[in-house]
Amino acid sequence: MKKIIVFSTLALTFTTSAFAFNNPVNPEHPGRGIFVGGDIGYGHYSAPSNNLSDLNAFAWYINIGFQFNPYIALEGGYMQLNGLKVGANNVSTKADVHGDSLLAKLTYPFRHKYSVFAKFGFMEVYAQTTSNAGVSANIQAPNHATPEFGLGGGYKITQNLTGTLQWLTTFSTGSSPALPATNLALIGLHYQFNM
Repeated sequence: MKKIIVFSTLALTFTTSAFAFNNPVNPEHPGRGIFVGGDIGYGHYSAPSNNLSDLNAFAWYINIGFQFNPYIALEGGYMQLNGLKVGANNVSTKADVHGDSLLAKLTYPFRHKYSVFAKFGFMEVYAQTTSNAGVSANIQAPNHATPEFGLGGGYKITQNLTGTLQWLTTFSTGSSPALPATNLALIGLHYQFNM
C-alpha cells in the first residue's frame, strides 16, 4: 500500500502541464509543486465488536503530495493513534490503529491567505489489540480498503508554509472482523516547494 502511494504520487508529478492554471490569489506563484505536512490532534475509532469499547486517543498524521495548481492536489498519507480502552469484562486493552491513505484534494483559495478544502479517496486501516495477558488480536479485515473523506481550512503563514485545521473520517466496512470507522480532528503545518 505504501509503495502504491509513493509511486502514484511520483508518477503524477510529471503531468503538471495538463493541470496548469493561473493562481488567482498570487499570479507570481503558480501554486504548483511538491508539499509535505504533519498534523497532530484527537483520534477516535468505533470498536468493531460489542465486546470492546470505542477508542479515543492522541493522533498524528503525515503526508506528502503534489499540488497541480491552486485547486487540485494528490496526497498520500499515514495516520496513527494509540490508547487504552476497556472491554465488556473491564479488561484493560491496548489498541494500535494506523492506516495508509491516498486522497484527491480540492482547494478553494480566497482573500490571499485563506483556503477551504475537501479530500476524498481511500484508506487501508490496520487495528490490533493487546490485552493484559499479552494476547494480540488483529481486528482488521485483511487487505481491505475503506472510503475516506475530509474537510478543512488553511491559513498561509508565508508563501510556502500553511497552517491547517482538518477533519478526516473513514467508514466501518466488512465483517468477521469488521473494519472500524475512524475520525480524526487535526491541526498542522504544510510546506510546499513551488515549481
